[in-house]
Amino acid sequence: VRFDRLTVERSEKRVGITKELSEAWCMKRDNESYTTQYNRNVVLTQFSLYLSQLGIPSHTSHIRKHQKTFIPHIYTQREMKEIFNACDGLRCDRRRMNTSYMVMPSLIRLLYGTGIRIGEALCLKVKDINLQENFLIVRDTKNGKERLIPFSKSLSSVLQEYELYRNKMPLVRTKNSFFFIQLNGNPCISHSIYIRFQYILRQANISF
Repeated sequence: VRFDRLTVERSEKRVGITKELSEAWCMKRDNESYTTQYNRNVVLTQFSLYLSQLGIPSHTSHIRKHQKTFIPHIYTQREMKEIFNACDGLRCDRRRMNTSYMVMPSLIRLLYGTGIRIGEALCLKVKDINLQENFLIVRDTKNGKERLIPFSKSLSSVLQEYELYRNKMPLVRTKNSFFFIQLNGNPCISHSIYIRFQYILRQANISF
């Protein structure tokens, strides 16, 4: 749709992809990652090659894939201890039913103890976590395959404590309910968790 809109805006009349049209389409957009830009360019290049094979002259651009410069931060044991302490000290000063403060102590420990992604953790259902045999099943994976992940007894104790408080809330609970929820019963949102984690890092005096 965006490509069609661009051709209309440029009043393109020629059949095929011109160099000017290709350059206009391949230009990086505001708030767009280099990966997204590169993927858009690859699709247009493949389309141009297809048109050329049909005998329709089309320009093919050659844009190099942007090298990632992101360097992950590996937290030390001391930093993780400070993060856990900050999680345990969280208090909600206002009665907000959409808060996710309650899940942070157990959620952060789950991420630390299993290595699963935040999106995978927030998609976990009650049926996916076995607190008797200490394992969980990740169903919504990046490659579409299920993973069974064991965890420690200490993590199991933390999750059981969270579940105890969670079950005291006046909510309808089924095996298909999300495990990590807000006070109103809605599933937690990754953006909200990220904001909470930034606050935790500030409380732990860890720069980010």
